[in-house]
Amino acid sequence: MRKYPKRPVPSVGGIIFNPEGSVLLIRRKKPPEKGKWSIPGGVIRRGENLHEALEREVFEECMLNVKVGPLLSACSRIIKTKKGRILYHFVILDYLCRYRGGRPKARSDASDVRWIKVNEIDKYPCTEGINDVIAKAWEKNNRSCQSTTSYGEKNEF
Repeated sequence: MRKYPKRPVPSVGGIIFNPEGSVLLIRRKKPPEKGKWSIPGGVIRRGENLHEALEREVFEECMLNVKVGPLLSACSRIIKTKKGRILYHFVILDYLCRYRGGRPKARSDASDVRWIKVNEIDKYPCTEGINDVIAKAWEKNNRSCQSTTSYGEKNEF
């Protein structure tokens, strides 16, 4: 149960950049924060590990295949009613993901999906904290693309 939960709901999110350097955002189809732009992700199902959950959620929401990389952020998202009752409480783990293929198409919890240039994200009404985690991912992505392993191989995460 996501509404009025008895305990925090564990969730995952993925920051995905395409080869042109744009980030994938979805427009949320359902509450909480319906209509706002965010990264793809969702609730971890019983029996799934974190990477399986994120790969499934990204495919369900936007038909993309990804490889889950490093953890970028862990946060709590608590939304209360006007009377102070906890309406939603998510613990969210956000990962940098490597785009592996597919054409973005909005499905399930997404009403729209777009590749957006990082410097244009401010033009979109986004969920709380997303701009900061995307900036962190952008920096890490650019560093990892330029780094190599001690054996001279390109670092793929």
